[in-house]
Amino acid sequence: MKRPGYIALWSLIVLCVFSACESTDPDSPAEDVELHPDLEYFPDEFEVVLMRGNATDPPVEGNSLDAFEAAHAQGIRFVEVDFRVSQDGYLIATHPDALGGDCGRASQSTLAELRECRLDGDRRIATLEDLLEFPFESIYIDLKASSGATAEELFEMVETAVDAIIDADRRQDSVLMLYDIDDDVAELIAELEIRGSLKGYPSDPESVTAMIDETASYGLEMMCINAANLSPELVEYSMSQAVWQLPWDHTREANIPHWETLSAAGIGGIIVDTDAIVPHSVIDAWPY
Repeated sequence: MKRPGYIALWSLIVLCVFSACESTDPDSPAEDVELHPDLEYFPDEFEVVLMRGNATDPPVEGNSLDAFEAAHAQGIRFVEVDFRVSQDGYLIATHPDALGGDCGRASQSTLAELRECRLDGDRRIATLEDLLEFPFESIYIDLKASSGATAEELFEMVETAVDAIIDADRRQDSVLMLYDIDDDVAELIAELEIRGSLKGYPSDPESVTAMIDETASYGLEMMCINAANLSPELVEYSMSQAVWQLPWDHTREANIPHWETLSAAGIGGIIVDTDAIVPHSVIDAWPY
């Protein structure tokens, strides 16, 4: 006859077999979450994306050829870079139109003139073509100039970016980030199989939801807003519309517990100005 202790032990073993011995440890990895079947692209890992292509160790200010060279040498894999349009139609890496140093304004200068000037810190300007030569694993192309552009200007700058992406054979790992879009631009992106997203500054759940709906209606895969304006519920709704989220945040505004919550909800990563502030707890919370 088996003693009660053995019976209890065998009961526990059987229970573990049928329940896969699920852990109730709050620090255990998150459960897998299924992706929407219409979502063609999604990161293979939680991406810590360097804002402006910043190099971090030692630091080199981004949106410059020097930063991209240093970031690549430092092993940085994912970058987001801002672009505006030069006087002669080239996409120039810069956040504001005023470049700093002795370079003047991007929109009032030709590429030849910009190649001769120097940014603050004696840095060199970079074009989209320059950026696409670096083997970063994901390149997020933030078309700052698309905000407030006319329909003609918008189409021309998107066409320029699309041509550069195709010429560099970087369709798979490059994403266009637009502030405005129309049917013509959406058709161009879809026809040439370019990955696209919307970026903006919604400040409440209603406007975030509206932006998700707009992103989905144009067939774009991704959306980028401030992490502070996202919630797990909004991430879940976004994924239900086949739109994944890649939020951004600044070091001075870092809210690590909120990032952990968003990671567990299924964002694809986060854009930050330095990767040093993203702890393993944020990455480990990722459910995919």
